[in-house]
Amino acid sequence: MIGDWFVVLPGGSPAAPPPVAAAVRLGGSVLARCVGQPWIVGRALYGTVIGVRVGNVEAVLIGDHTVTRYELADAVRSVRGGSGWMDLMGFPGSYHMVVRGPFGTVMAGDVAGIRAVFHTTTDAGPVLGTRARVLADLAGDTRLDDGHLVQHLLGPSAPIALAENRSSPYRAVRAVPPGNYASVDKDGAVLDYPWWVVPTDETTLDEGAPWFRYALDRAVTVRAAGSRTVGVELSGGLDSAALSALTAQTCGQRTLNLTRASRDPHNDDVMWARMAAAAHPDARHQVIDPASIPAQFDGWEHPLALDAPGPTAPSPDRARFLWGTVTRVGGEVLLSGKGGDEVLLAPLTYLLSTPGRIARQHASGWAALRGVHRRAILAEAARPRPYAADVAACVTSPMGWENGPWLPGWLTPRARLLLLEQSERAATGAVPLHERPHQHTAMVKIRAIARWSRLQSDAASDAGVRMAYPYCDRHVIEAALSVKGAQRTSPFTFKPLLTTALRGSLPAPLLARRTKGGYSADDQAGARLHRRGLADLLLHDSALAGHGLIEPAALAAAIAGWDRADPRMDLLLHITLNAEVWARTAETRPLAGLMEVTSPCTSSQLESR
Repeated sequence: MIGDWFVVLPGGSPAAPPPVAAAVRLGGSVLARCVGQPWIVGRALYGTVIGVRVGNVEAVLIGDHTVTRYELADAVRSVRGGSGWMDLMGFPGSYHMVVRGPFGTVMAGDVAGIRAVFHTTTDAGPVLGTRARVLADLAGDTRLDDGHLVQHLLGPSAPIALAENRSSPYRAVRAVPPGNYASVDKDGAVLDYPWWVVPTDETTLDEGAPWFRYALDRAVTVRAAGSRTVGVELSGGLDSAALSALTAQTCGQRTLNLTRASRDPHNDDVMWARMAAAAHPDARHQVIDPASIPAQFDGWEHPLALDAPGPTAPSPDRARFLWGTVTRVGGEVLLSGKGGDEVLLAPLTYLLSTPGRIARQHASGWAALRGVHRRAILAEAARPRPYAADVAACVTSPMGWENGPWLPGWLTPRARLLLLEQSERAATGAVPLHERPHQHTAMVKIRAIARWSRLQSDAASDAGVRMAYPYCDRHVIEAALSVKGAQRTSPFTFKPLLTTALRGSLPAPLLARRTKGGYSADDQAGARLHRRGLADLLLHDSALAGHGLIEPAALAAAIAGWDRADPRMDLLLHITLNAEVWARTAETRPLAGLMEVTSPCTSSQLESR
């Protein structure tokens, strides 16, 4: 079992030892005790574990935080009432909270989904945990949930009403939606309740920018605490440059900026990364030659074992190389700018809640920027149909509240039926995350990137690196989404909230940058190199086909032209590969040594393309 994880045994009853022993066999150790018995068992390789007992209440925080026992004890003393325990989620950072008292047991993760919460039932009673596979093993039922698995074949991601329908990759395990907490009462019943809501965007840019900078700075400071070297994935984009600047101001020479160069000669990211790093000369900067980086999909025959399908698994050599670059220079934590776009760029439906004159100016500005007619902008910004109706029809028509979903052409009729059934169930009583469509869509995007980032973090921790995603922290999200949509997003200024917040810390030309380097040349090179092997994987004895979810014959032609695929098709192929690799790994089916494919797509067909 890779990565940090833990399970919670509510009640600490004498019946608890069997799951404790099982968790220890999976590589865990006792992290906390309650009433003298093991209570929390798992692996906390890099997160901070702190617990206190106040009266008849036990409280534990596990993850990225700098909370002291005195601060936690004071917070516990100030809590009044059952839902009041969520006040303990107000510290900066990203962590899990577990509380046990006369009322039962309560567990919560973060609002984005980096800190996931699951639960299952064992012979000894209910068990909470952070990894679905661990709980499936403890329950003795590792059968995959086809309804959940088919969601991972949708692009760019499954509608949130499906993705957060409380299913998990395993039939025996249930998931708690981000922003909800799990509650186990004294009788062993497990329910979950919301504790966080998406804020309304009513704050002005001038008011919100200092708040946003403060929140982002605290998120960085928490990760830097106690680390000898703090790595930053400095792509050259504005989001990562902001993290680099804040880290350098806090850590100085302990900062290591890492920039991965691209094979694409038109990619200018390195130039911008050098400019960002030069603004803080105390920090170190290392540019990694693309020739030294393993290609996309290198090592796919021995993938990383993740908790759900994700993009890191099929390219293990590349991931390990990048993490090894951090650890070889003494790095312990690596900050990523993932989530920045999702937090800082409001969907165009923000025009619906923008005053008329400004909305018209912005609509014209977006039309000019994109080179399209103003009607196209207004159509994208139009008020969507009622949310429940949008969810009900999401399989047959694009959603207005969210992007997609895109259904690959190789789904089977059974897969489509599973999606239809799920969407119809989810539509009953469905409500958006916020009544304003752009706020709902923004949070959907944040949670989608967080689901993938969580899996990457799990794998990195086994390689000795603690991944951190400051833009997905609660306080950073709240600070950003509270700013009016038309002021945090504009066709006239790129990411005005971030550029205003970081003015003075980054070079002026970087704050004005509107270009963005691409890495499609690297990905296409990997697809060409591994096309035969990936065809074998996806078309010969496919796990997804075995579950009745894909038609290999329909997939064959797309694979043959993978290196020339348009962005949408390329993403759908990647997503399908992620799901196939994960399903095989979860079912302990071999990936190496697969027979060469001869049908439905022959070797000669592949070579001729």
